[in-house]
Amino acid sequence: MNDSFDAFEVQLQRLKPARPSADLTQRIERSLAAAAAPIPARVPAWRLFLERWLGPANSPAWTLAAAAVMISLIAAALVLAKVRSSSDPASLSAQNRRGNEVNSAPVDSAPAAPTPSRLARAATVPEGVFDDGLVRDASGAITQQIRYQYTDTLAWRDDQTGAEVVVSFPRIEVYNSTVRAF
Repeated sequence: MNDSFDAFEVQLQRLKPARPSADLTQRIERSLAAAAAPIPARVPAWRLFLERWLGPANSPAWTLAAAAVMISLIAAALVLAKVRSSSDPASLSAQNRRGNEVNSAPVDSAPAAPTPSRLARAATVPEGVFDDGLVRDASGAITQQIRYQYTDTLAWRDDQTGAEVVVSFPRIEVYNSTVRAF
């Protein structure tokens, strides 16, 4: 199958390894007999990989990595709780168009209509989270700005006629947190 290598392989088979000198053999035997080589403890490959990049397990890098994971999990839980509570029709009907303040008037306070209508559906769809990075506020302080963008949908239905009015509008929430140097 490898005809081009057959001649080369024949030459390699003719070669015999040279015997090491007696002096080299004695030195190797003496060094092996003098000190018993310790058997290293088996460390999993994933641990070696992490220690190569992050350092030993009790290093500050591990502590920061664990803190970053915990902060991420807490932030994700808070965002999910906010999304779930804002998609609840009862809580959404109490919010105004900006979504930040509670309206004192009920949502159904439209001008008097010939037939009564009711809030049939309220939904909030998260469109995205945008990190605007570091920005300066009005006082000149450096803050980190994060924008949450939603589309709110409200639907009113007239039970007598079956007519439905659906209104969708965008909502943007901007959160700034002050950045301080320690």
